[in-house]
Amino acid sequence: MRLWCALLLLCLAGCESEAVLVVSLRTDLVGGLEVDRAATVVDDGTMASTPLSAADDLIGGRRVAELSVAPGRRRVTVELSGPGGFVARRALLVDVQGATAVTAVITRSCRGVMCPEASDAAATECLGGVCVPPECTPETLEFCPVAECEAAADCASGPMCTAPVCLGGACGLRADASACEGGVCDPDEGCVDAPPPDAGLPMDAGPSDAGLSDAGPVDAGPSDAGPSDAGPSDAGPSDSGRSVCAGVCPGTCEGELCVLNGAAGQQVCPSRGVDCEFRCTGFGSCDGPLTCGAGDCTVICNGPSSCSGDIRCGGAARCDVRCTNSSTCTGEILCGANRCDVECSRESSCTTVRCGPGRADVSCTAMATCGEVLCPSAARLDLVCTGFGACDDVSCGGAECAIDCSGTSCATVACAPACDCDVTCTGFSSCGTVTCPSGCASGRGCMSDGTPACGC
Repeated sequence: MRLWCALLLLCLAGCESEAVLVVSLRTDLVGGLEVDRAATVVDDGTMASTPLSAADDLIGGRRVAELSVAPGRRRVTVELSGPGGFVARRALLVDVQGATAVTAVITRSCRGVMCPEASDAAATECLGGVCVPPECTPETLEFCPVAECEAAADCASGPMCTAPVCLGGACGLRADASACEGGVCDPDEGCVDAPPPDAGLPMDAGPSDAGLSDAGPVDAGPSDAGPSDAGPSDAGPSDSGRSVCAGVCPGTCEGELCVLNGAAGQQVCPSRGVDCEFRCTGFGSCDGPLTCGAGDCTVICNGPSSCSGDIRCGGAARCDVRCTNSSTCTGEILCGANRCDVECSRESSCTTVRCGPGRADVSCTAMATCGEVLCPSAARLDLVCTGFGACDDVSCGGAECAIDCSGTSCATVACAPACDCDVTCTGFSSCGTVTCPSGCASGRGCMSDGTPACGC
C-alpha cells in the first residue's frame, strides 16, 4: 500500500510539472496572400511554427500551436509572416494551469499603431486599432476595453469584395475572392490581378462581332490592320506602363524611382511595381511609421531626430536603412524576408533593429548606437559594433551569426540557439556576457562550426 501511494504521489508531481497550452489565431489578414505562417513562442523557450493558406478559416479561428509548457504565468507571442517577411505580432499574458486554451486576435487595423501610449503604459498590445493590455483575450474579456462590436452589423464596410466581421469584439474585413472574377481580393485595395476587360465575352463575342460585317470584305481589308488597331494609340504610355511610377507614387518620381518625404500621405511605398526612397532630411522629419513596398527600398534618415517611428521593410526586395544623424531611427527597424542593410553612424541612432527571416547586415559605429539587435530567425546576421557603448543587447538564433564587437560595445550577446555563431570581442570591456551554443566555448567570444557538439 505504501508503494502504491508513493507511485501515485510521483505521478501527480510529474503531471503538475507540465501543462498543455493550446493557441488559436483569429485574424482578418488573408491567408496565402498576406500571411502564410504563424510562429508561436512561449517565454519558457517552447515554440511552434504553422503554415497558413487560403484554405484556412482565419476569421473563424485556426489552431496554430499545442505545446507542453511549464505551468504559471506565461508570455506567449504569435508572429505572422507573409511572402515578404514579418507582417504582425501579438503578445499575450496567460495563466497556464493544466490544459489551457487562448486565442490571439490580430486585426489589420493595428498595422501602424504604436503601443503603449503615454496615457497607459500597461497597454502594450493592439486590438482593433487601439492599445490593450497583453492580458486581453477573448477568454479574459475582463482585461479588455469596451468591445468595438458585438456583431458584423456594428462594423464599417470595406471594398466591394469584402464584408465586415466582428473578431472577438474588434471589427475586421472578410475577403471574398469569388467577387473578383478570377482575381484575388485584397482588403486594402479591392480586387487585384483580375483578367483585363477586353478578355470578357461582351466585347469579343457580342452581336457586333458576330454579324455580317465580320464575314465581309470590310473585315479583311486594310482597316483591320490599320492604325486604329495597331498604331501608336494602342501602345501609348497609358497602355504599355511606361510611366508606372507616376501612376502609383504618392510623392515625386525621378524616372521610375518613387521619392517620399515621410509626411502624411507619403509614409507608404507603392505595394508593387517601383523602387522607393524615403528622404528624411529635416529636423524631426519622418516622425510616423515608414512602410516599404515590394521593390528595392531605401530609407535615408539624416535630419536630426528624424525617423522616430517604425521602419518596416516588409516584402521589400532589398531594404537599405541609413541613420546618419543624432537620435535618428528611434523606433524599430523591422527587416523582412529579403536582404536588409542597416547603417547607424551617429550617436544614439537605431534604438532597436529587429531582423526578419532574411539576411541582415547591421553596422553600429557611433556612441550608444543600436540599443538592441534582435535576430531570432535571421538566415544570417553580420553585425559590426565599433562605437562606444554600442549594441547593448544582441541576440541571434538563426543559422549563421558573425558578430564583431570592440570598444566597450555589446554588453550582452546571446547566440545560444544559433548553429554557427562567431563572436569576436576585441575592445576593453566589450562583450560583458556571451551565451554560446551548447557545447561551445563561452566567455568573451565563441566559435561554432555548426557541428552537433555545438547545439545543432
